[in-house]
Amino acid sequence: MTCRGMVMYKIVLVDDESWALVYLKKIFSRTDLWFEVAGTASSAVMAVNVIQKTHPDVLITDIQLPNCSGLELLRHLREDGYVGEAVIVSAYQEFHYAKEAFRYGVFDYCVKPIGRDAAENLLKQLAAKLQEKEKGTCQGGFREQECIAGEKTDEEMAFQNLLVYIKNHYMEKLLIRDLANAYAFSPNYCSSLFVKNVGMTFSQYLTKLRMEHAAELVRTTLFSTGEIAWKVGYEDETYFYKVFKKYYGVSPVRFRNGTDPLDGCQSCKNEP
Repeated sequence: MTCRGMVMYKIVLVDDESWALVYLKKIFSRTDLWFEVAGTASSAVMAVNVIQKTHPDVLITDIQLPNCSGLELLRHLREDGYVGEAVIVSAYQEFHYAKEAFRYGVFDYCVKPIGRDAAENLLKQLAAKLQEKEKGTCQGGFREQECIAGEKTDEEMAFQNLLVYIKNHYMEKLLIRDLANAYAFSPNYCSSLFVKNVGMTFSQYLTKLRMEHAAELVRTTLFSTGEIAWKVGYEDETYFYKVFKKYYGVSPVRFRNGTDPLDGCQSCKNEP
């Protein structure tokens, strides 16, 4: 436990649709994970008032709001000194929306609808990030900028945020060029950071994530090979089959039937 003690993390939810706020409140009110919804708002103006009163640790806002987008709201809050984590929720999956969002230091960009499992995963990652901040606060006293970054450099923080984004969006079409631009890296330098910090290339890392999730689906569901391929980011079922077999040493069918797979780490050099 950090110097925060047993105090709950506070979340403020912003969405212009009342039914959406009700749903979001249900999936993000998780006292078992130390999160409570401290307030809700249906517009940017209301959100500013609620945030000023509650001082939340996390802001979760829809990108589409009346008269002011969620990104404009976040920009205003950042300029006004808000240093909490922010999550943008959108019905749009286009990467340029996410790219713009990350310019304002968002923790994650989530595409609607958000399921309960995705919400739980997001909260666990937020908790880890907030605890890391608190550790810096305990050690650093009043050094405000150092508390946020802790012992990490801005570059390391950006790269860690990039990894979080990939873990949450591995099933989408991800290109290192786009990711590097979104986090202010050159593509070549971003590639070198993967080798240095993760021990593998971007393609190998993405394949590793996809194969791990694919194996879980093969093991725990009755989805067909084609359905699993689509769920983990492969449009071509045949290509997915080849990658899976090369990674684990057995086909998805034999994997499901209990054949012991080979160590995937030796085969993670597949291209996604």
